[in-house]
Amino acid sequence: MEHTFTDLFNSIFIPKSSDDVDLKKAKLRIAEVAYRRLARQVGKQTEDLPQEIILLLDELKCANWDDEIEEIHQEHMQAKERREALNNEISLCGRCKTPHPKKDLKTLWNIPGFHFEYCPQCADLAIKEYSRICCLCNKSYLAKKATETYELCPDCVSPQKIQEYRRLAIHLRRASSVNQPATLTLQQWLDTLDYFNWKCAYCLQSYKGIEHYLPIALGGGTTQKNCLPSCSTCNTRKKDKHPDDFKALFPSANIARIAAYFASVA
Repeated sequence: MEHTFTDLFNSIFIPKSSDDVDLKKAKLRIAEVAYRRLARQVGKQTEDLPQEIILLLDELKCANWDDEIEEIHQEHMQAKERREALNNEISLCGRCKTPHPKKDLKTLWNIPGFHFEYCPQCADLAIKEYSRICCLCNKSYLAKKATETYELCPDCVSPQKIQEYRRLAIHLRRASSVNQPATLTLQQWLDTLDYFNWKCAYCLQSYKGIEHYLPIALGGGTTQKNCLPSCSTCNTRKKDKHPDDFKALFPSANIARIAAYFASVA
């Protein structure tokens, strides 16, 4: 006698009719458990079942399902009562320490260190305090610390970018403090570094920081058309000289390359 696995499963376990939604769910749950158990024993869904599986199905068919269903139903109702009782409890907000119904409190799992429960007002304040906009991709994200000094999302952040961000922030403040333009963005500065292969623009050696082609003291700002990577030696040689006065100090090819770069970002 041939049996298909699907036919036997449907004939035994799928409830034909039920007015009780919870009981129908319980039957389906029992059916799923039995189905997975048999599927593991068979190894795969095959059209011809071994005789021992057919016998097992017959045993399950004769089992007292009403008792099983009632037990699962009682567990479901008890769990529901426990959840309702828990939600009606009064707990203190982890931030303002005022009492609130537990069901109204929120746990901010997406903010490190905020694994306590907070009232809606404090939760909104915390999210606002930790909210950032990435300066590279403009994506919203939550910082790991409220005092985080860089604005780089998890997808863009790296130790090197953090270092350049902080270096750039110093020079932006320098220019702003003397009312000079301070418009250089991190992306523009990274593009500048890429153009010069992360080398000093004047001598092509390893660079150490940002250098203003036209010094801030002479009216230069922290902008894409005035900032270059420079090593300590070249920065010292150049000092606060005007471009017309220091061109002779460096190879003409490198000066021409700098001029070409400024022309490309015009």
